[in-house]
Order: sequence, then structure tokens, then C-alpha cells
Amino acid sequence: MLVLLATDPERDTSRCEQALLLALNSHRTEILEEVRVMLFGDGVRILDPSIDADAVFNDLITRLHKEGVEVVACTGNLVRHNLAEAARRAAVAPAGAQVYVSARLTEDFAVVTF
Repeated sequence: MLVLLATDPERDTSRCEQALLLALNSHRTEILEEVRVMLFGDGVRILDPSIDADAVFNDLITRLHKEGVEVVACTGNLVRHNLAEAARRAAVAPAGAQVYVSARLTEDFAVVTF
């Protein structure tokens, strides 16, 4: 499963948190063979240290990393929101969305969009 997080965290913090928890819990319970997360559009803003829920998102990303879930962010959106450095600090790799998502689809990932 590929969780594609595109929701603006300042408009809907709860939805962003639910997306990351879905990825974490799906991986932990081994319901799915593989789980990955891509931050896309305004979803990259969960990396922004100035938003209110920054600590919550940092904790969830750290937990995903510890569980071995890959978390990447759209390169273009990182640049647009000036969050490339924040992504590096969070160990979130940049990825071209069109190539990354297409590759996951060819690998038969289901895409869940938040």
C-alpha cells in the first residue's frame, strides 16, 4: 500500500495524523506485505517546524522509520514550500512524484490518498 498524503496539515491535522497512523498500523500488524508513504502537494507541510502539530508529525515519522516504512516527499513540493532542509532533518528522502508513484503502481501497490 502506498499512502499518498496530500492534505494540508494546518487545515486538517487529524486527517494527516490518520494517514500516518494507517501506514504505521498496517505495517505493524503485517496486514499488507509492504507499506510506503509519499508526502505530496500540501502534505509535505507536515515537515514544516512552524505548524502547531509539528511534534506529533515528527514522532509519527520517527516511528515509521523505526518500523522500516519508507517515507518520501515530492521534490517539487519540497522546493515550492521551502522544506528541503526540513526533509533532510527528518530523514525523508526527496522523490519525483510521477516516477515514484508510477513505479509503485507497476509493483501492484494500492494507493490510498489522504
